Amino acid sequence: MRCTVAFCCAMLPCIICASEPAALDITPDIKRLKSRFVDVLNTSARPRHPWMTIRRGGYIAVDLQKFAPISRQPDRTSPIMDLSMHMTHGTLAMEYSDEHSSWNIIPTKFFKQNLTDFASYSAHYGKWKVVINAIKLFSRIAHNDLHAINALAFLVKNGVFLPSREDRISAARLFHYVAELGNDPCAQYNYGLCLEAGNGVEQDREEAAKYYERSAEQGCALAQFRYGVCLRIGVGLSQPDLVGAAQYDKSSAEQGNPLAQCDYGRCLDEGTGVAQDVKEAVRYYKLSADQGYDIAQFNYGECLIQGFGIEQNEVEAVKYLELSAAKGNAKAQFRYGECLELGRGVAQNIAKAVEYYKLSAAKGNANGQCRYGVCLEFGRGVAQNIAKAVKYYKLSADQGNANGQCRYGECLYEGIGVEQNIAKAAEYFRRSADQGDADAQFRYGVCLYEGVGVKQDAKKAAEYFKLSADQGDAYAQFRYGVCLYEGIGGARNEEKAAEYLKLSADQGNADAQCSYGFCLENGLGVAKDKAKAREYYERSAAQGNDGAQSRLTYLDK
Repeated sequence: MRCTVAFCCAMLPCIICASEPAALDITPDIKRLKSRFVDVLNTSARPRHPWMTIRRGGYIAVDLQKFAPISRQPDRTSPIMDLSMHMTHGTLAMEYSDEHSSWNIIPTKFFKQNLTDFASYSAHYGKWKVVINAIKLFSRIAHNDLHAINALAFLVKNGVFLPSREDRISAARLFHYVAELGNDPCAQYNYGLCLEAGNGVEQDREEAAKYYERSAEQGCALAQFRYGVCLRIGVGLSQPDLVGAAQYDKSSAEQGNPLAQCDYGRCLDEGTGVAQDVKEAVRYYKLSADQGYDIAQFNYGECLIQGFGIEQNEVEAVKYLELSAAKGNAKAQFRYGECLELGRGVAQNIAKAVEYYKLSAAKGNANGQCRYGVCLEFGRGVAQNIAKAVKYYKLSADQGNANGQCRYGECLYEGIGVEQNIAKAAEYFRRSADQGDADAQFRYGVCLYEGVGVKQDAKKAAEYFKLSADQGDAYAQFRYGVCLYEGIGGARNEEKAAEYLKLSADQGNADAQCSYGFCLENGLGVAKDKAKAREYYERSAAQGNDGAQSRLTYLDK
């Protein structure tokens, strides 16, 4: 859409009065930015974002429905909330929009300086657009209207054209100007963002925190959240202030900031800076999730699927996990894929599950990488590809994922899809075992027991067998039972040995069935019972155990 040059010609008479500090003289910035706006408005250049349109007469419209979602913002601030904060200052105008509506400008002073008013009003009436009249905007700037200067900085930073280094510097200077001369909370917040990111100004996180604090104290929800983050990580402090961080999170959350709601929910969840209250945490997660924040959607979905602080509801959980996954949340993509694979709260769909595992893996999620590797190794929902599976196992393992470490260790141990390396396999088993993976504990125990890939150590082997056995691993229960029976790595204990052998046998381990049958036959650590011994021998023999078959032959004599 093309605008005429006429409306821009007399936009900017005298800009700033001489009494303003020279250090904050923004006259050159505004002159240069005016020229940039003229170029965009007169050439119908495509705006920086698809949610922005330029109309005849110098109007710039932003469709809030299509405005960049929260999850796409690197600093996790909501651009819709950011923009609505400007609206409450009366700089911008808003209109109800449908296919039959006209471009009617509504005075934004109708709304109080409260994000909740804006959210409820726009939700009630449907789709809203922010409309900036460039002629009036620059006219107000000419009269040193601080709110208009603030809006100009916002548009440069977020909207009408891809900003150059000089544009970013100008935007930062404008924010600084309004923040100081007008003590404006919105400008203070935005200038804090510039300082924190080094966007148009030298990076200075401590100075950013000061501006966030000034804005937060005036009630800016976004600044309260950012200042809470600063307190939590200890920016400008000798040590983090977790209590203060939680308080600012709560203040921001109560104004409807979805990021703060999620963060405050986490504080309540973990008891960080505030008394632990799981049910209240879930409530805040839901408030945030229902505003579309992907991290909160994942957190709330997890609570529902586990019955954590709320009644378990897998069907409802899947809805939130799917929403989060659709926004690109890697954790949610993995968990939603898991639900699809297992048919938890949704119809089983292994092929679709693999798609989500792959998406999660591509974003670097260690769980997703490992699970996608499993699907590739066994051709589950995807064509089998051992070499590719090993690649994903290693990616997961090198991020410290216990399951990935164990599976990559197995590949190294057996030489599956990678050159065999027993010593390296043992090291990956150890890393996984020390994180509590039962399978890795058993496998590392075997390495220690046999002195394969690592120095032989029967005592340590027995310790790892016990760790795995106590998590229910049948193979480890058998091996630990043998260690106890023979006094390997510790004192001999027939009673304990029989106990672990029975646990393994009852899980179907043929060797354990035979060994436990021998204990029953001879009264070793358990009351003698030849009839029961025969039952265990028969179960073992049915699985092809030669020792059990021999004992049955002996009993039949």
